[in-house]
Amino acid sequence: MADKLHNATADRATALCELAAVLPGQVALPGDPGWDDLRLGWVRSVDQQPSAVVTANDDEDVVAAVHWAATSGFSVSAQPVGHGATTAVDGTVLLRTRRLSEITLDLEHGTARVGAGVKWGEFLTALNGLGVTGLAGSSPDTSVVGYTLGGGLSWFGRKYGLAAYSVLAVDLVDPTGRPRRATHTTNPDLFWAIRGGGGDFGIVTSMDIQLHPAPHVYGGRLLWPAAMARPVLQAFSHITDTAPDELTMWAELLRFPPLPAIPALLRGGSFVAVDLTFLGSAEKAEALLAPLRALAAPQQDTLGTVELADLGGICAEPVDPLPVSEQTGLLSGLDDAAITALLDAVQDGPDFVLDVVQVRHLGGAFARASAADGPAGAITEPYMLAALAVPATPEVAVRIQQTFAAVTRAMSTWLTGRTPFNFLGADVDPTRAITGAALTRLSAVKAATDPDGVIRSNRPIPVRRVIAVTGATGAQGGALIRAILRHPESGLVPRAILRNANSAAAYRLAALGVEMVRADLDDRDSLAAAFEGAHGAFCLTNFWEHFDADREQAQAANLAAAASTAGVSHAIWSTLEDTRTWMPLPDERMPTLQGKYKVPHMDNKAESDRLFIEAGVPTTFLIASFYWENLINLGMGPQRGADGVQELTLPLANSALPGIAVADIGASAYEIFRAGPPATEERIGIAGDHLTGHELADALGLALDEEVRYRPLTAAAFRALGFPGADDMGNMFQFVAEFNADNLALRPLASSRARHSGLQDFTTWLAVNATAIPLAPAG
Repeated sequence: MADKLHNATADRATALCELAAVLPGQVALPGDPGWDDLRLGWVRSVDQQPSAVVTANDDEDVVAAVHWAATSGFSVSAQPVGHGATTAVDGTVLLRTRRLSEITLDLEHGTARVGAGVKWGEFLTALNGLGVTGLAGSSPDTSVVGYTLGGGLSWFGRKYGLAAYSVLAVDLVDPTGRPRRATHTTNPDLFWAIRGGGGDFGIVTSMDIQLHPAPHVYGGRLLWPAAMARPVLQAFSHITDTAPDELTMWAELLRFPPLPAIPALLRGGSFVAVDLTFLGSAEKAEALLAPLRALAAPQQDTLGTVELADLGGICAEPVDPLPVSEQTGLLSGLDDAAITALLDAVQDGPDFVLDVVQVRHLGGAFARASAADGPAGAITEPYMLAALAVPATPEVAVRIQQTFAAVTRAMSTWLTGRTPFNFLGADVDPTRAITGAALTRLSAVKAATDPDGVIRSNRPIPVRRVIAVTGATGAQGGALIRAILRHPESGLVPRAILRNANSAAAYRLAALGVEMVRADLDDRDSLAAAFEGAHGAFCLTNFWEHFDADREQAQAANLAAAASTAGVSHAIWSTLEDTRTWMPLPDERMPTLQGKYKVPHMDNKAESDRLFIEAGVPTTFLIASFYWENLINLGMGPQRGADGVQELTLPLANSALPGIAVADIGASAYEIFRAGPPATEERIGIAGDHLTGHELADALGLALDEEVRYRPLTAAAFRALGFPGADDMGNMFQFVAEFNADNLALRPLASSRARHSGLQDFTTWLAVNATAIPLAPAG
């Protein structure tokens, strides 16, 4: 393994040297002078770790870099400025496209062509005085292209909609390194995805956008002391309830640091402000603002004609890079109760506890859009709540997150759970912004345009990959389904394969939105139909249902053949060791069962491994351990002895038992599917702990708060217990005890935990589950 890792690292280093030769003087690598400034985005609190940074001077450089990546096994990301920085770019080659600075205006047709590196401040300056505008947001420092790819909530969006919906054409370099153009009629699916679905479909070099009339813009800021927060927010709510689309208002609770660079009026103080723009005359605007004008005079009033070149000055957001923590969500309303809840969460005496809390009024054209316009569709929520603070120290960062949590709790009645794409902050998961049919369509576009993941944006679109799960209502299969559902960002989607769709367990899965498909392990054709269209298949048989090893092996043959027929790209076969390798059939230390097995439920699974290999299905052979849930469900927990002391009775002698929580089997299988199919045969053993009978008893005693002693039993005595399967289980425990070192080595703890970082040890599992273990009462 060490040799393989060394070779892989060497190959990547060689490839990066080749890239440096392709683009001499434009490639920076870790350790180069100025590396940290080059690798970090504008948001300095996001510790981006790309493999290299390339400064692209023109479109041809982008073509060269992407073509190199497509042939070298790397992914590429684009980032002109980095206001949307996330760790999703880690390991990629990061393209800095700031030098792609074209601005071409076509005023006759009301359009503009903008290069990938152009900032909004630069573009608005070019439009200044022309009576038309692009759909700019609050900051002049963000790039037009990056902002627009994520949707773009503009000052003028209530009138004209999301900035993305004003895109007319996009020029990009596709994942093969070829230039492509996307419009409504050329590559229409790609064009739809780009209009608000982010930059995960190609490296955009320029876009053509529709300009909109803006003959006169009135706007600026009204600012009052923090004590005026309630009446100002109430007036804001009143005005926005009936505001025309031409008026956009954002209410803000502001806390300024006591720094010399801050104007004296604001330095160290807390304030409430309303920032606004109006597409029209000052007279019409002021008539609409009457409820605010009826309040005490503001301490600051900058309202007046706003030149487009000065639009960024309304909010006066910082343009120099800095660390930022942010949290955003859409609101269903802003009534008096919501205002009270918000102020209670963010006020500490006369001051606010966050640097910025902003409520943006949406509605208008935002709400009139449709799914046909782009992935974001319509934003029907009338308001957006955003909170922002600067985590100057680790201690401050903790307090910020605590306050964010308090705001979420306080506003839970009004928060809808959705967030606009550009306001996801450092979150790499796009599923809070784009959901349902739109996410499914985006995933399909990603799969069609970039199946190998050459392009990786700051928020990668998950490629929807169906995982067909047999044993879906059982322990392992159910755990895998739950693990997949916990990670919607992965793009993995479970499909439950079950024989009885009318069971209580099946109904519980259906309630979670899981696709249900009927099939029978004894019916190969039904399995092939159930696997159709699936990327992966979790293949599991249940010996304990019928105690027939030959039937179980026939079922395994059906699973392997069905996976092959359906073209499954990755199967996991839940298997075990063939104990006959250690204990041949003639060995009389252990009885032979069913004529040809030592431990039927293990040996026949291991013998079935070859069926998947022969079927040509890329397969991971997953070797699990003793379920700790057996202490709950199979009556294998402690039993009270004649003297009243709890006894754990197992035929282990002094050997260790590899054990695991069922949930961790599912989580490990999820990680295996997420990593992708193996290039060669892959065998993975997993365990959460290796504990002797004494160690198990001691852990149980601590968890149960009473003495538990270990009483070893011979394998023969266990077999003689006579319950169904006692002979098989007795042989299993004998195998574990007599060949303990090999049994444990096959299930290494370190690699199990490296694969699934949340893997529970026995003590952790007991902390949650000990009370579920059936125990006879004392006395």
